[in-house]
Amino acid sequence: MKNFKFLVITSLTLLFFLFCNKLKKIDTRMFHGPSTSHWMDASDLNFFIEMAKSRSQGINCLASGVKLPYAACKDSEYISQNGCVSGKLAAGTLKYYRYYAPSDESLSMVIADSTPTSFTNCAATYKENSLVDTNSPVTELETNQSLTSCQANTSATIKSGSYRCISVHSFCDSFFNLKLGNTSGRTDVFGAGNSNLALPNWSTFNTSYTPITGTGTPIIGDNTYWSIPIGFSFTFFGQTFTNLNASSNGLISFGTATPEDYDSSHLFLNKSTFPTSVIAAWWANLRLDCDSNVQYTTTGTTGNRALTVQWKNILLKTYDADESPGRDNVYRRLNFQVKLYETTNVIDLVYGPASGNTNSDELASVGIKNTVNEKVVFINGMNSSSTDTSRFKNISFPASGKVYRFTP
Repeated sequence: MKNFKFLVITSLTLLFFLFCNKLKKIDTRMFHGPSTSHWMDASDLNFFIEMAKSRSQGINCLASGVKLPYAACKDSEYISQNGCVSGKLAAGTLKYYRYYAPSDESLSMVIADSTPTSFTNCAATYKENSLVDTNSPVTELETNQSLTSCQANTSATIKSGSYRCISVHSFCDSFFNLKLGNTSGRTDVFGAGNSNLALPNWSTFNTSYTPITGTGTPIIGDNTYWSIPIGFSFTFFGQTFTNLNASSNGLISFGTATPEDYDSSHLFLNKSTFPTSVIAAWWANLRLDCDSNVQYTTTGTTGNRALTVQWKNILLKTYDADESPGRDNVYRRLNFQVKLYETTNVIDLVYGPASGNTNSDELASVGIKNTVNEKVVFINGMNSSSTDTSRFKNISFPASGKVYRFTP
């Protein structure tokens, strides 16, 4: 009997301490508001490992607990349609922005880590026309926002004349870029029909490069992508698609695998974790800042429409570049487009002006690729070869107005 009482008392004592610890973890008086409970849930072991690495590099990161100083959306900075803002976050702080919709639209956003790169900054959006602050309850977050992870990207719809508050936060002192796009969220890319290995014909000619102003994507930073509606049915190597993925690294892809790889040699290889169907205008290790963007537009009449995907002022790192803010003058900026044509299924790679430093060993691939049952076929867009796996340095970027065409 004494042993039984001892076990009961011991068990109750342990439960009491465990319960107290749990209360400490979720005590909202410590955390102040909607952006805190999921911070703690998101800080898993990987984060603390990376945080330790950052600390060893002299970067200030949170050691434990999240105590937000007061901030409010009411007097926050406005971001324009397809706009981008850069800023700096102190560890454990939150910053608000506001977006007003000029029309009914989809709103997508991505926050990119800049310095340091060993962790991801977080973004969240709140219910329409809700002026939140750090004392607002989590119920003011939009219903599709995660309470269990740090979101690097998210999306929502918004009505004309309405506004949404957006918050950004970080575990460490950091610089960030926040990019908005008036496009819907990411979607899976599936094809209909049987894929084949029949190579199209290649040709080249010159034209005048015409920039577009279209629908914006929230692509920002490094090694990221967004899905884009084509606007019509487009057939690529026998399979028909209605959407595609556009990558920050200068390519578009079809299929469920995501195009986040910067290794341009994969245009000529089979890799199970990378898309099997690729169109590469200038596939290299590229990056987007707030002066860069990826936009798209579909023009023409039914049966004769064309989709243009445009990479504007994309950054290519050169010998003299470093990772410090304000040093982008030593990068090279590139402009190019991919055009897809309805009915004919013709593909054009169109090149615009380039500016800046040409000193770089970064190798780019140009061309198209398809894979069936692990067998790869490709055309090297710079020379029409289906066997030449040559890649090209920065200095070989095509002259403005150059077009490489692929005709099935």
